[in-house]
Amino acid sequence: MSLFLVSTEVDITLELEVLHELREALNLEFKRLGPADRAVMARRLARGVEKLLPDLLGWEFEAPTSAQIAYATAICKRLRTEMPREVRARRGAMHRFLDEHSGSDRRSK
Repeated sequence: MSLFLVSTEVDITLELEVLHELREALNLEFKRLGPADRAVMARRLARGVEKLLPDLLGWEFEAPTSAQIAYATAICKRLRTEMPREVRARRGAMHRFLDEHSGSDRRSK
């Protein structure tokens, strides 16, 4: 059995190459478990993947630093605008926002 990561939102399926011994252990565990316990195992697997993804995706998807948020908040106050949700959530979006608006911040002083 192969392991697959499927995202229906972007219509992509990735086959994950996992050690044969781990696939066998996972197969045995799922065969042993009943439906309710399989759901619990699926949630545990999901939490494990959630912990790994930030490191795998890179810095751009990490949360912005408190200093970046403070600077962006000051810019937004001066521009009388709301900070976009993605800017508040992702460091890459924050970086682009600060690059784009830091000049307007300096000009408004």
